[in-house]
Amino acid sequence: MSPKPQQRNWLAELERAYTPRGRDASGRFVIEGWRLHERALRAGQEPVAVFIGAAARRDTDEARQALVARLEERGIPIVDLDESSLQRLVGARGQGELLGLMPIPPAPQIGELVQAGTVRLLVCSQLEDPGNAGALIRTALASGITGVVAVGGTDPFHPRAVRVSRGSVFRIPIVRVPEATEVLDLLQAHEIVSYGAVSRGGTPLPDVPVPTASWAVWMGSESQGLPRTLIERLEHRLSIPMGDAIDSYSVHAAAAIVLYALGSLQPRQGSV
Repeated sequence: MSPKPQQRNWLAELERAYTPRGRDASGRFVIEGWRLHERALRAGQEPVAVFIGAAARRDTDEARQALVARLEERGIPIVDLDESSLQRLVGARGQGELLGLMPIPPAPQIGELVQAGTVRLLVCSQLEDPGNAGALIRTALASGITGVVAVGGTDPFHPRAVRVSRGSVFRIPIVRVPEATEVLDLLQAHEIVSYGAVSRGGTPLPDVPVPTASWAVWMGSESQGLPRTLIERLEHRLSIPMGDAIDSYSVHAAAAIVLYALGSLQPRQGSV
């Protein structure tokens, strides 16, 4: 017989999901705040447990009270979290009075993702800042991208990435792949054209060849960009025109510009 909710060490499970190794081992991640809980439920995903601070327990907002009631009606354990534990986990973040332990959404295999009709992928390679990973996931969803590929150290379910995504992690397929070469080999095998964003030296974005129906945009790390060995294998390298006083756009600003530009172009006969 499984243990009763109050007999489980829910706090230990929550703390475990705050670490990369814990997320990988448990298949769970953390959401913080009322809005992410609402967006998870709207996307058809439920936490396995919810943790609530004393201030949130006293909150008289009707919508928030209704949310807690919905969670309780679904049989989700509601665990009271003491102030010291809450501060240790979320610090001064104001949205942290309600925490949820979520199962990582199921994702297709990368091979399935590249075979799914019209393919438009955002490939995030070795992003160092989880906030940028979350921003890119949000931008991908807004741009009509069919899937996000997180390569190497890119961590789409880091608490900061999830916060910045504003719940987009619940709405778009996300595949994690250890090595970029595995992704590129599959894309090329399925004749999916890759566009690599580089800060300087690529084809100016207004002049890039019109994409085919299926394509992938590659964004590299904030400090190093895409590896040279990878860039040399991509079909296209593109750069966004910018002033001389700066060396690059932020990675999520660059992704938004590139995805909008490629998405607005119409394929024509003879496109690459």
